[in-house]
Amino acid sequence: MSARRLVLAALTLALAGCAAATTGSPRNGTAAVDTSGAPLAERPTFTLGDRWIRNDGIFELIRVELDHYVFSSSTADELHLSRDLVLARYKHVGSTSLEFTPLPKLQWPLRVGSHGAVAGRFKPRYGEPYHADFAWQVAAWEDVTVPAGTFKAFRIVYRITPRLQSNFGPSQWRTALPSALTLSYWYAPEVRQFVKADGESWIVRFELVAVDPGEREPLTVRVAAPKDQSTILVGTEPILTGRASGGKGVVRVEVTVNGRLVASEAPTGEPRRNIAFTVPLALRDGKNVVIVTATEPGGAKVQEARTIFHTAPPTVRWDGGDTAIRVGQQHVVLAIPLPAGKNVSVVSVAVNDVVADSELAANARDGVVEAQVRLAEGENRVRIRYDLFNEAQIVQDRTIVYDPAAAAPVQVAGRPQRPEDTAAAEEGQRADEARRAEELRQRAEEQRLAEEQHKRAEEQRLADERKRAEEQRLAEEQRKRAEEQRVAEEQRRREEARLAALPPLVVTLSSPRDQARFEQESIGLAGTATGGKGVSRVSIALNGVEVSRQDERTPQRALALSLPVTLREGQNTLVVTATEADGTVSQEVRTVFFERPQPLTVALRFPQDQMRVSDAGSVAAAVVSSSKGVTRTVVSLNGVQIHEQSEKASPRSQLVTVPLRLQPGVNVVAVSATDAAGVNRQEVRTVFFDPPQALAASPAAPAAPAQRWAVVIGVGHYEHPSIPRLRYSVADAESVYETLVGVAGFKKEHVLLMTDKSDKKPTLKNIKWALGTFLARSAHKDDTVLIFFAGHGAPETDPRGLERDGLAKYLIPADAEEDDLYSSALPMDELHTIFNRIEAERIVAFLDACYSGAAGGRTFAARKTRAAGIDDQFLERLTRSKGRAIITASRPSEVSIELPELGHGIFTYYLVNGLKGAADLNGDGIISLQELYEYVEQQVSTKSRAVGGNQHPVMKGEMEGVLPLAKAPGR
Repeated sequence: MSARRLVLAALTLALAGCAAATTGSPRNGTAAVDTSGAPLAERPTFTLGDRWIRNDGIFELIRVELDHYVFSSSTADELHLSRDLVLARYKHVGSTSLEFTPLPKLQWPLRVGSHGAVAGRFKPRYGEPYHADFAWQVAAWEDVTVPAGTFKAFRIVYRITPRLQSNFGPSQWRTALPSALTLSYWYAPEVRQFVKADGESWIVRFELVAVDPGEREPLTVRVAAPKDQSTILVGTEPILTGRASGGKGVVRVEVTVNGRLVASEAPTGEPRRNIAFTVPLALRDGKNVVIVTATEPGGAKVQEARTIFHTAPPTVRWDGGDTAIRVGQQHVVLAIPLPAGKNVSVVSVAVNDVVADSELAANARDGVVEAQVRLAEGENRVRIRYDLFNEAQIVQDRTIVYDPAAAAPVQVAGRPQRPEDTAAAEEGQRADEARRAEELRQRAEEQRLAEEQHKRAEEQRLADERKRAEEQRLAEEQRKRAEEQRVAEEQRRREEARLAALPPLVVTLSSPRDQARFEQESIGLAGTATGGKGVSRVSIALNGVEVSRQDERTPQRALALSLPVTLREGQNTLVVTATEADGTVSQEVRTVFFERPQPLTVALRFPQDQMRVSDAGSVAAAVVSSSKGVTRTVVSLNGVQIHEQSEKASPRSQLVTVPLRLQPGVNVVAVSATDAAGVNRQEVRTVFFDPPQALAASPAAPAAPAQRWAVVIGVGHYEHPSIPRLRYSVADAESVYETLVGVAGFKKEHVLLMTDKSDKKPTLKNIKWALGTFLARSAHKDDTVLIFFAGHGAPETDPRGLERDGLAKYLIPADAEEDDLYSSALPMDELHTIFNRIEAERIVAFLDACYSGAAGGRTFAARKTRAAGIDDQFLERLTRSKGRAIITASRPSEVSIELPELGHGIFTYYLVNGLKGAADLNGDGIISLQELYEYVEQQVSTKSRAVGGNQHPVMKGEMEGVLPLAKAPGR
């Protein structure tokens, strides 16, 4: 075993820290400290797509397998790292070697003085495994300078010592034992990666030449909707959508409306690179200022503002006529007069037999009540119902057309008259005394009855007087209350009229203008704050931090504003907030940019001029800067252009990193750049490549078994408000993923799921990374690749004239823009390029999307695009090469249907059923691609007809022989 081979093995054991990782340590460029003040560094964690850019190549995290990270270079070398950043496996040219068992563990957080050791078996790239001791120690906290800059770093020393074997044991004799090896690595918490390694051989040496732009990406807030200066009608529900992102992470996002906090999100645990927000907005009438503030771990803030105008719907006077009223707004206010001379309690409004609003008559102003209603397009039957006190209801009906292009009588009974008693005839012989006595008795009884009647009448009279007095008192009280209410109403109206006559609170800024760009750091802010009620306070905030406040003990009608402001480099948000005496708030926002003047500069950080290397693989890293904006950068090697980089929006600074493959002898690396002013600059480096002595050829490694890989994508929520959302596309993707890693037998670490719910969202950049990087670096020649996409497809006019139907077709990612699919969506022709990047000889793509542009289904048409007569020529172009097949959910001119009863798109529903065994048409226990297509085509066609649709899946492409996809359960 040569010392050089051992060095190579040891190198890989310490490569773990080289990734640009996301870590729990502070993100403000310094390490944390313990209670004694000593520096600490928390263990980093990696996310898909993380890169490190070194002088020996560019490595990228392409997948996560169980508890291992897998990094791949552009030459397909792979490093498998444990969670503790220790090498688990090293793959070179497809063969696996360089393992240490059991894996050593580093102690995190790192601190000076930490150390550890483990004994085990070490397997080098060449030769047989042997026993060795692996020891490590955190030796120092110091400055280290590399091409990427100067960093504070922990120096970690590794030592691998072979263990002696007994002459008396069964071990084989070795002609020479490998010597012990010492390596040094520098880990910088500021960039969360190892920035340098040194040792006794060139194999272990590397230096960081550039930091991944993602780690240095500035804090940014992007608001997708609503648009600035937009107008929103009362009755609609405005939704604020957007995203905050930054390389250091985002710790808080806050949303204010007119200076009042309405939403706040602070992720727990690690700061997140991206935070998407969706916030319903409650707006007041007139002008509203909405500000989104994002904060990164160091406390720096960035703001994005929107000015929105909230207007009331039009007022329609209800006059009780028969003529239909035609309006052009969906939301209107009905001004309903109360019937004259009627005592109305409640006024109700019904639209199309549904009660829309009710108002108390007591709320009427000048005899009119107002009710807000929402109309359906076309004719609307509107009914007004007046509820009256002690009277029947009054009902009025009328048609309003919404054209977007435009008492029973009381019976009183008297007291019955009492009949006179008639004295019976007395016998003539009755004595006169008896007759006189009877008469006296009768007269006495009549007098008694008369007295009682008089008494009752007096009592009734008194009761009537009391009643009249009570009624008079109540009437007087009611009159007083009505008078008080009238006086109060008059006072309120006078106050409202007085306040309405006062000028509103307005903040006017004469300087700076919005979106202005400055080349000087200090600018002047000038303007006025005026309000009829008097301005009591004016505060000025810069990038979320208050820099000035002016309080007036006596509110002033007008306040002049004049303040020098010191800007930071890049975007700055100025917010001026004025407050009136009654608490009314008005804001004015200016977004300005400070850009230091800088000539076009090409800083070629690596390679160094006249340097000599012993490895053909290297990297060119340069930073190109210009205050005018960099429009184009070209890298050439030995006179041959190998890379060109240009962006639609010319950035002030551009990082260029390109892998190099050097030829023996002299190599000339040139980086040329052009800025927006047309200025050109070029930097040239000369590098000498001295090939090392060839090692003895090792036996060829056995061919690796064929593997299966998959990328599953589901897009349901689209950031652009004009793109319709899909209900079941995410459920479709999750169902396909569970089926592949379940009954289909795909390894879980070989299947990448990307949906609205995953950490890596299905944006255009991430989809291209998953298909063109993850699959290209993972799948080999004999492997099988499966791609599934559920989401919108869309056509757009093709100015190239390549399509017979005149339409370019796209798959729509989550961040697409409806009016610019070319720059924001994935063209179907791009799949041809992606297929060519993947080495695997068998690639199958299932697309549950459609391109008809019709209403409904998983499609829409871009603006100014008429999608009719779409053909499938584009599918034929994509599958001209053998071993490529595409199955789409429908013909190009049809609609891909979603059904609530299935909870899926019908294509995916039967695709999953088929993979679970229903597509085993010949009963051999194997589900082939052809069987799956025949089953899905039959089931989808039948189901779509049953629900009144017309959907026919289509397969294009050619496979050699039968392509098995899954085993039928129970076989």
